[in-house]
Order: sequence, then structure tokens, then C-alpha cells
Amino acid sequence: MSQGSRSLRLLLALLLCGTGGNYLVSGEWGNNWQILCPALYPKVFTSYAPVGNLTGGIYRRQPHVTQLRRCVATCCQDEQCHVALTYNKTCYHLQCSSSRMCLPLYHPELAQSSPPNMVLVKPVEDDARLAWSELLEQQDTRQRHDDEEPSEDNRGNLEAEAAAAAASGADDAPLVALEADGLSCALREDCMDNEVCRKSSSKSRVGICECETGYKRNLAGMQRLSLFQLLILKKTIVSGVCSSFRDIQDLNLPPAAPELIEPRLEKFSRKSSSSPSSSSSSSSSKKKQQPLWVRAVNQVIRLPQNAVSLMVLTAPVQERVMGPYKFAWTLLNQPAEARDTASLRDQDQREVTLSNVSEGVYELKVTVKGVRGSEGEAYVNVTVLPEPSKRENRPPVAVVIPSSQIVKLPNNGAVLDGSSSRDDFHIVSYHWELERAPKGYEQDKDLLVDAPTLQLDNLVAGNYTFRLTVEDSDHARNSTLANVTVIERKDYPPSADAGQNVVIHLPQSSYVLNGNMSDDDRGIVRWKWTTRDLQNKSLEMHDADTPYLRVSKLERGYYTFVLEVEDAAGQVSSSEVHVSVQPPRGKPPVADAGDDTIVALPTTEVTLNGSRSRDDAWIVSYRWEQVDGPTAVRFGAANESVIQVGGLSLGDYTFKLTVRDSDGNPGQDSVRLKVVQNKNVTSRADAGGNRTISGPVSALVFNGSKSSGNLGIARWLWSRQPTSLAVGRVIEGTDESPVLILADVVPGRYVFKLTIYDAQGEASEDTATVVVEPDPESLNLVELVLNVDAHLFTEAQKDALLARLRQMLKTDDDDAPTIVVRSLRAEPHTNRLILVFFVQSKTEKGAVRVLPASRVVDQLKRELRDDSTTGHHHMQLPVARLDTSICQNNCSGHGTCDQETRQCVCEAFWMQNFIKARAGESNCDWSILYVIIGGLAALIVYSCAMWLIVCCCRRACRCFCCCCWGRRRAPVSLRPPSKKPARYSLLADDDENTTFSTSRKVVLSDSDTDSDDVMFDKLANDKSSKYSKSRNGFLKSTRLKT
Repeated sequence: MSQGSRSLRLLLALLLCGTGGNYLVSGEWGNNWQILCPALYPKVFTSYAPVGNLTGGIYRRQPHVTQLRRCVATCCQDEQCHVALTYNKTCYHLQCSSSRMCLPLYHPELAQSSPPNMVLVKPVEDDARLAWSELLEQQDTRQRHDDEEPSEDNRGNLEAEAAAAAASGADDAPLVALEADGLSCALREDCMDNEVCRKSSSKSRVGICECETGYKRNLAGMQRLSLFQLLILKKTIVSGVCSSFRDIQDLNLPPAAPELIEPRLEKFSRKSSSSPSSSSSSSSSKKKQQPLWVRAVNQVIRLPQNAVSLMVLTAPVQERVMGPYKFAWTLLNQPAEARDTASLRDQDQREVTLSNVSEGVYELKVTVKGVRGSEGEAYVNVTVLPEPSKRENRPPVAVVIPSSQIVKLPNNGAVLDGSSSRDDFHIVSYHWELERAPKGYEQDKDLLVDAPTLQLDNLVAGNYTFRLTVEDSDHARNSTLANVTVIERKDYPPSADAGQNVVIHLPQSSYVLNGNMSDDDRGIVRWKWTTRDLQNKSLEMHDADTPYLRVSKLERGYYTFVLEVEDAAGQVSSSEVHVSVQPPRGKPPVADAGDDTIVALPTTEVTLNGSRSRDDAWIVSYRWEQVDGPTAVRFGAANESVIQVGGLSLGDYTFKLTVRDSDGNPGQDSVRLKVVQNKNVTSRADAGGNRTISGPVSALVFNGSKSSGNLGIARWLWSRQPTSLAVGRVIEGTDESPVLILADVVPGRYVFKLTIYDAQGEASEDTATVVVEPDPESLNLVELVLNVDAHLFTEAQKDALLARLRQMLKTDDDDAPTIVVRSLRAEPHTNRLILVFFVQSKTEKGAVRVLPASRVVDQLKRELRDDSTTGHHHMQLPVARLDTSICQNNCSGHGTCDQETRQCVCEAFWMQNFIKARAGESNCDWSILYVIIGGLAALIVYSCAMWLIVCCCRRACRCFCCCCWGRRRAPVSLRPPSKKPARYSLLADDDENTTFSTSRKVVLSDSDTDSDDVMFDKLANDKSSKYSKSRNGFLKSTRLKT
């Protein structure tokens, strides 16, 4: 693919990409900012974040930068900054671990009122071979909305039109090729001053306008140029001219970048920016309106030229059905001294001519409308520079710092700085020449670059003269000379030093000679030890090629050793040392450790004096040692003649003193020390004092280590007091040690007595009391029993269980609660897992509160019931029991709740309400006295009711009988008169079979004949004897009617 084709496709990509829904395009990214940041990718990614997130690199917060433009400007100056990111009006510089970890990734959840914005400033050095555009293309992150992309037809028309224009070479055809480094061109005349047209090959028809050697694109004087992306029309210039390196240095951004070089987001027309929302609200049957891209380019002219032609480029080029666009050019601003002299011609055409201009900046606006309702606008600046003749040019002044310098080998580099050269306008080129150099110096072809600074390497000894020639914009020149002198450092010979002469005495027969005091300015490379004049004396030498020579098996006599050293230049130096071996001197020293001593307690320190030790020469060392004793003592300084010994206790001690003289001969002596006690001082026991501890507590510690005794403590004994709680297990062996550990404690009062005994059997006692208060959260503890073997329950399962419990306890109003595990144990008999915990949550004010256990249990049970109903199992573990850890049933205030069975044990004269008990609520609501009284009352009421019912039934029966018998009774006139009730008489025992002679009619008693309606006749027949049988010795007689 040719260079022109690549340029054309790049321009088409710039024209057709538009602004996505998630990032915007800024014109200054492509113009000014690519000069300051050549690797900057000219897009602002909104609602994007790096792919690597927080692991993508190192984030550095810039506290004094709040705007995106200044954030990018400071990032350009920072060599370790690769991506600029702003979020919540805060700037962050990102040092990427790799370029791919910092590629933008869209986050729809970040699309809010203040979404984050990121700009890709420069790739990581390891990935610098790939530009941001190539990395983005590989990552396939530049996704565009279908309704914002031009159609394939328009894209093809635009490409065909641009290709035809480039092929025809017409003067009025726009050159629509744009590369990242400059403008496309066919000839040298198509480029600006200080630019050349470079083609990729001799067969290429289209090239790129690039700055000449020694020049670089500069923004000086272009402060008010257009902020839109460059599009190349006929003989268009880049927003910025090629200037010298000195001028480019003037563009270094300060900590707060000035407004003139801050990037601004591209301005689009209201209809272009609002078209997506308006089209989304329109009817689905209508086709979405295609956006209209409008581009124009800034122009720079210099007087006396006072007219310029401006052209606007649109995409698509024209509407295919309804015809061309309508153009409207407007002059917005012009210099104040122009006095409205400028004029516009062909304001309704694609190309407009601005004439009669004067020095200053003219701002124009072009509006493009389509017949189908599409619309777009663009802004363009025309900068008119003054005539060159108006300025009197002064020649530049070349300055090299330093003008003369001296370099000492082995340093072979130097720097000459010509950036201090000055001119009344600006310097456009720097040229270095080598005037003089020493023989043997080979000049590097790439050394003399046309830059303000000259870096010299691989210099050899000698004198150098360099000439710097500077040239300003009016081609005035000036030169100066700079001298560099490279001198060699003198290599001095080494200095050998074998050390001082030595005298030793037998039986010592070995010695180490030290030659490390030898020296050389560049270092010693070889060591060599030799001997001479041995005179038949024997010896052994070791490490003769090092600075340290070890000699042994010396005999009595005189030895000479020679040390020879050599440096890197081959220079040699030597030195001698003499060793004299003498016969043994005198007798060994006599050690004197002093007299035996008796010390009485409580004194526990004594001084040992060995200064009376003697020798015929001198003693060079002392050494004290403890031979025996009841306890280990403490030496103040064991290598002195007089020492202090401490830490004594009752008993006998033996100490040994060893001394050595200058010949190494030893001498020894011993001293005895007896420690007695005239009067025993009572020891003092300290059990640790009284204290109060809040539960839960699994173990108590009683510390009696602060107890003291002048003869030491021989025995410790802890005992539980009668007033102490009996619950609690003493850890084995701790009751006879300074620290007592009590396990399995419960809330209550523990009292222990500590008794200590010294070496003489004297005792001392002290008592400590520890009050264990109940757990303040005991009423808020929840106990969860799972049908899971405790020995199979892992830590991962525990974390998952707590996460499920937090999820079940979470409500819409509150955040996820915090579960505090109080204990995790196994049930004694079943080995089931028991989890005891309580739940904390935060209030609206941020305070932490503990949720009641009953509320937690109710919510968990409700969630478990919902799980069983819906079939979802949040717990994933079988739940055997869920209840409060402590039974919180008050049993109606008349009993206690059994912790194991959770049933109420009622007090005397109280009993359970069976109605509530059937509903599962244990209670002590009923008083036995009230129940008995109520029962009796109910029984009486029931009996009365039954008697009343029986009476009513009997009366009803009598009424029924009267009705039945009344039909057969005699008329009222035939009724016999009422008689007095019959009287009964006691019959004799022998008259059982005697009967009364009665009439055929039977008369009832008065009680049976209160009513006339119940009277009836009864015939006396043979069956009358049936009613006259005796009962209990009486005869039942009938009342006879007379």
C-alpha cells in the first residue's frame, strides 16, 4: 500500500469516526498537543477506566490540579506518567505497568453526572514500538454507535472523490491526506517555510510535510488558532510552524499550564450534539437522521498579502437525493484597528474569500445546512502576521557554556550547551563544527547534530576546539568557539608496606604478617611474599600471594620477609619486615584471687580483687570464672583484675582467676565466698490484686510473679478459698507455679490465696479476688445448631455460613449487618455443630448497635420458612435448632425457664396455661388457688344447671301425663270431694300379709293433688297388692276415697 493511500485512509478515519457516545474528539489533540506530546492519542474517553483497574499501575494524585487540560499538561512533563485521569474534579497520573493494562474500558455504571475522563498520553517504553492507535485497534475498544457512523455509500463517495482529486493534481482540489507528523504534499511548494516534502519511495506521488533538520513544530505566535482537528485543503498550513529547537524549549509548560495551550473539547453544533436524543424520541418508523461533519482549517498569512481563501469540508460530501448543502459564512471577530475594513466574498459558497485584512486575528464561523434537516458548524481563525520589513533584525549572539573545560581520563565525555545563545526574535538553527582535535581521535558521524546541546563521547587525551554557529529567522549568523582539554591522569607506582618488625618468644612459633597497608593509586593486582637469609632455619609459609602471610614452625633466630606488590601498569614495589624469635622469658605469672570472704545477707554483691597477681614481666589478661555455688552469679566485668559479683544467695561459692603474661604463660588461683544470713527478712507474697473482668472469659490468670524474698522463693502454692466459686478447672501444675491458670470459668467471684516459702521455710500469704461479670451481650446471643459433624466443618464452610447469615439478615433500609461469633463448639453427645453469635448494625448516624436476639431469631426463622416454601436453600446446611442462647421467657413472672428444655418451671401455687401451652408458649399464667376456686365454682354452676334441667324435664313430663290422662277422667260433677290426706300407721310384724280393705278408687295425697288437673281414678283390682308390699318394714297404703 502506497504512502498516499495510507494517508487517505487515515484522513477518512478522522473524518468518519466522529464522537462516540462515550468519548469526545478535540482538535487541539491533533495539532498543538501532538507537538508537545508526540505520542498523545487525541481523544478524551468519558466513562472509561483502565483495563487493569487498580492493578494496571501506580496512581499518583495531583491535589492542585482539577481540570482535565492541566492534568494532561502536567502528565506530558512527567516522564513516569502514561495516562491522565480525572474523576470528581481530581487529577490522577497513572504510571502503567504495561500499555495494554491502561487501555480504556467502558463502564456504563460510571456514566453519571460527573463521569471519569481519561487521556492516553504516552505508551510505556517497553511498548513504545506500538502507538496508542495500534493498541486500541488490537484491543477492539473503539466501538461506535450505528446511528453516528456515515453510511457505506457516503464513505465510498468521499474516498473516491479524494482519490480522484489527488490523481488529477488540480490546484483547486483539496489534498485530503493527513499523517500524524504533518500534511500530505506532492511538491516542495505545498509545504510551509522550513519544511520539506518527504516521500516514502521514488514512485510515491504523495509525501508528508516534515520539518527540516534542526527544526521542530512550534506554537509561538499561534495562540488564537482554531481548536478543531486539522483537515488539509489547498496549500493549507499546520497550526504551528517549524522553528528551531531554542524556540521549542520556550514552550515548556509551567506547573499551571497557560490557557493558550490547554486543550479544549471540540465544539459541535447544537443539532449535531442533540441529534441522538432527538432521533431516539422520534417514531421508530422514521429513519434516523445522519449526522453532518463540518471541518475547516486555520490560516496564517503575512502582510503584504491581504486576502485568503477558506474552504469547508463536509462528510458526507453532499446529500445524494435532495442536492448540495447551504453554506453561511459569518465574520465573528476582527482586530480593533481593522475598523471593519475586511470583507467576505461568496459567503453562501463552500469556499469564501476574506480580503482587505490587516495585522491581527480574524475569527469566522461557517454553518452548513442540508435539505433533509442535517446541520453542522465549524470555526476558523485567520492570523495575519506583520510585514518582515517592519522589524529591524539584530544578529544573534552565539554562547557556549562552558566555553572552556578540562576532562581528566578515565572520564571521556563532555557536554557543550549552546542553548544560552540569544536573538531579538528567535534562533532557527544551531550548527556545530570540529575545528581541532588530537591525533588518533575518530569523529563519530552522528556526533555533530544540529541541536542546541552537543554530547561528546570517547574523547582521547588532547585539545579540542568546537565552533557553534547560530542562525536566526532572518538568516543572520554568529559563531563562537569552545575548548575542551582532555588530560591523562598520572599512574604512580605502588607503595609496599610489610608492617613493623616483630619480636616473639618461644614457645610461640607462629605469626601472621600483615601487608594490607600497601597502597596504589589504581589498585594492586599482585602480592608476593618471600624470605631471604634463612641460614638453615626451617619454617612454613601459607597464603604467600595475599596481603596476609601466615608463618609457623619458627625456630630461635632472625627471619627476614620481603613483600612485593605490582599495580595494573606493571610497576613493582617491595618492603621488608624482620621477625626475631627469642627464647622463653622468665617464669609463669603468679595469680592471686584474694582472701576468702564471708558475706551476710541481705547483701548480695561482693568485690573480687586479683590485683595482687604478679609476673616477672607484665600480666596482659585476667579471667574470672565461677566454679560452683547454689546459684549463678552476675559478673560486672570478667576480664579485669577487680570485678563486682552480684546475684548472691545463701550458700558457698568458689571463683577461679586465670592470668596470662606477655609470653602467654598462664597462672591460676581460687577464692571461696560464703553467704550467710544472720536474720531472716520475711518474704512478701503478691497474688496480683483484685480485679473485675467482663465476660465472656474462657480462662483466668492469677499472676504472683511479683512476689519477693530475700533468700529466693523455694515454693509456690495456690489454694481456692471457701467463698470462691467451685466451678473452674485449674490447669495442671499451675497451682504450684508463680502463675495460676483457671479454665472453664463462669460469671461469679473467684478467690485464691497464694502462699510462698523461702529457702528457710518462712511463708507469706496474699489473696486475690477476680470478679467475672456476665457477658453484656448474653441476652443478644443467638444459638444455631446444625446437623453437621463438628470435626468435618472447615474454615471455608464457616466463612460461607456467615456470608449466608448476613444475606438473610440484610434489609432494604440497612447495610449488611456484622456477625460477631462468640463461640463455635461441638455438642457434647451428638457432636453437632453449635454456633453462638450476635448481630451488629449501624444506625443512620453511624453508631453501632446490637440487634436483639429475639428479632434475629424471628427473621432467620422467617427466612428459613420462606426457603422451605420456595425451594431455595440459602443455608445449604441442615438446621437442627435456632433459638436465643439464653432462654428469655420470663414465665409470666411466676417461674424460671429451664435452659435445656426451654420450659417454664412454675413457682408454688402457680401452674401453666394449657391454652397457650398448646400454641407452643410455655408460661405460668394460672394460680393454683384461683384454678381450684374457679373449678369449684364451675362445678357448682354445672350442678345447678343440671338440676334445673332435670326439674324442667320432670315438669314437662307431668304436663304431658296430665294431658294424656285427662281424656279418660270423669266429669267434674262426678269428682269425689277432696279428702284429708290419709294417715299411715305402723303395722305389726306378723301382719305382713294383711291388707286394707279399700274402695275401688285410690286417692292421692295433698302433695300430689295440688292441681285438679292431675287427679285420676285408679281401679282397685287384683293388682292392688302390687302397691301394698312392705318396704323397709312399712306398708305403703293408698289413700281411700270416701
